[in-house]
Amino acid sequence: MTAGVSYGVGALLPLAALCLLPLGERMTITFLIVLVALGLTGWFAAWLTDLPAIRVVRRNVLLGAVTMVIGVLIGKAVGL
Repeated sequence: MTAGVSYGVGALLPLAALCLLPLGERMTITFLIVLVALGLTGWFAAWLTDLPAIRVVRRNVLLGAVTMVIGVLIGKAVGL
């Protein structure tokens, strides 16, 4: 439940970026904003669950970055 709420709240930053940024700059800036949001949601989840914050934040940011890069590479491979 905590993780779901944390990620839901963290999704607000990237969604705002996608709506407000010019089309040509969306991918790069949104990528960075998503990393910030992942860090914030990791910190929030760690705070709610009393887990070590640095570990949770690091895991969220690293796994999120790898997942986004893989997604972009697959999208480019299939022509999207």
